[in-house]
Amino acid sequence: MNHTRSPIGWLATLLVVCLPVAGSGADAPSITIPRQQHAWARFEPGAWSKVRKWLEELDESGNVKSASVTETKTTLVSVDDTGYTVQMDVTVEVAGKRFVAQPRQVRIGYDGATDGGQATYRKTGETNLDVGGKSVRCAILENVRKDDESRIVTTLNYSDSVSPFVLRRETIVTNADGSQVAERTNVEALAIEMPQRISAEVQPGTYMRTVRKLSNASTLTIEVVCLDVPGGVVAHSSKDTDASGKVVRRSTLELVDYGIGAAAEPPRRVYFLPHGRSRRTQNVGRP
Repeated sequence: MNHTRSPIGWLATLLVVCLPVAGSGADAPSITIPRQQHAWARFEPGAWSKVRKWLEELDESGNVKSASVTETKTTLVSVDDTGYTVQMDVTVEVAGKRFVAQPRQVRIGYDGATDGGQATYRKTGETNLDVGGKSVRCAILENVRKDDESRIVTTLNYSDSVSPFVLRRETIVTNADGSQVAERTNVEALAIEMPQRISAEVQPGTYMRTVRKLSNASTLTIEVVCLDVPGGVVAHSSKDTDASGKVVRRSTLELVDYGIGAAAEPPRRVYFLPHGRSRRTQNVGRP
């Protein structure tokens, strides 16, 4: 199981793709979800975030057998109508030793794919989704990808007015004929507009739960998402379990710092707080 969760991993839940407005036919009219609703594309190149992740590997008795701390700075390099490119600078500390990885750039499509592909979703209906006791009207969107070896079906509950917009996502990976499930991932918003302290101010955040199940393992992750921060994710707690339900790996992540140039909506500026450690953002024109 791939347990390395990138700070940009959550971005696949926020899309900028063409979507049918009504009906499910291939020739249905389409709209575009604004880039302002995307955790990276709503910012201009130069926006960045830095996160720190603590990872522990556990033995059969539940004791820590190894631990590491990873600090990742992700910077938006470019953004266009089909996707965006980020640069990742990673430093890992293991057993008191620090290792600096070679910076790398990743090109990501608005469907979350790194292969340059772009998903097309069709609208299959509408639903009222209960999010922390609040009913939110959502469009149900579906995408099916196939190749010679696998079939991937992704279903979204999308709201054009409630952040973080994709409030529920289910992805099912099967073999080519769909008879055997290899992986199932469910992402859902647990609570929206929750107060979250980021640097010196309180901003609205969303609590997201991700459950990823394989044939012999599973991962549970609780994330705090705030779209005023480049990349969206400001904190997470995660644990991996084996087929028997025993925890074999656990991690926590927190936002260290971030900076923005000028967000697409609304215009913003960045300034330093005392001691030069924390940054905060403010709408231009706000008192």
